[in-house]
Amino acid sequence: HRMSGRDKLFGFMREIAPIILKKAALSREVYLDYLKSEGFCDDETYRSIAIVDIGYGASMQLNFMKLLGIDNLAGFYVVTRNIHVTRQRFNAAILEGYLVDMDEYSCPTLAHPINAYIQLFESLLSSDEGTLVEVEKNDQGFGFKLVDVALADDRISRFKRVQRGAQDFVLDYVQKIQPVYGQGVYFAPQLASKVLLSFASEPLLRDAELFCGIEFEDDLTCSSSSLIDTSVSNTAEQNISRSAWKEGAEIVLRARSVSVQHQHVALAGILVEDVA
Repeated sequence: HRMSGRDKLFGFMREIAPIILKKAALSREVYLDYLKSEGFCDDETYRSIAIVDIGYGASMQLNFMKLLGIDNLAGFYVVTRNIHVTRQRFNAAILEGYLVDMDEYSCPTLAHPINAYIQLFESLLSSDEGTLVEVEKNDQGFGFKLVDVALADDRISRFKRVQRGAQDFVLDYVQKIQPVYGQGVYFAPQLASKVLLSFASEPLLRDAELFCGIEFEDDLTCSSSSLIDTSVSNTAEQNISRSAWKEGAEIVLRARSVSVQHQHVALAGILVEDVA
């Protein structure tokens, strides 16, 4: 009987399971110590805070509840999906999606349109810090081991610009309408969806160019893809096909194609003048 790669992997994982579990137990204790040092584990503290994330299955919220042995930690998300979440798993805990709650994303006729641009918006809404690997305890207190983001400095810089622009827009909007509506300014999900979908489906060239060459990393599948692929070795059709954000890729590549055509026309004019 010849073992498959999957069987070999599972066999290896069983062999090293004690090492993994020992490391996980140590990491868990340090993480709990850190949360306690921040007052997170006090009854009154965790009742007054919430997990805020992009979505979709509220796994972070559920894992925090398991870690702390509590059942009422709140969670607020951009999108929650029905296929990943059942209310029974969360007991009485608050669990809400902003743009859409319990989205039927696997059904094209019912899914929110935002699902067509998940990779784009996950990139936009992600933190500009590195991904946390583990909390470390040292003589000075606690430190944070992050995934190295040195190679992503340019990506982070561009996303910071986009996020700063969005914050400026919201602040300007609030300042304009507060005198009319008072302090209770509410952004309806329908309004937010319209703004986001307009940005994604009908991008301006200057906006789309911010995303050229940026890699979207999917930790779940350990894969990555370009939001807008601009590899010079590919044709425009290949670039668009390999881009996660098709609309952005189309407008960028179309503009570059026009620019190249203009350069060729200008060069041809110079050659004609030289011959004359």
